[in-house]
Amino acid sequence: MELRERSVAIVAALSGGSGAGRESDPLDSDVAGSMAGFAYRCPNTGLNVQGFIADDPGDDGSYVPVTCIICTRVHLVDPRSGKVVGVDDESAANT
Repeated sequence: MELRERSVAIVAALSGGSGAGRESDPLDSDVAGSMAGFAYRCPNTGLNVQGFIADDPGDDGSYVPVTCIICTRVHLVDPRSGKVVGVDDESAANT
């Protein structure tokens, strides 16, 4: 399944719809259109996770708190790079 299709399914599920038979794409709405998507690796499970933030991630390399949908913990993630606070590059590559 393509990333956009998965994103549409996730947004549809979160909005309470199945996404089937819908004429409009939920990602084309004003709210979803203003959300920035990014990917990071959960430090607890080692799985890749897709996250969303409402604001445009600036160029300053700041970290944002994200509730992980895999482990339900909060991670501090840099949306531009996908780096998680407390995880070094070497251990992230080995998981």
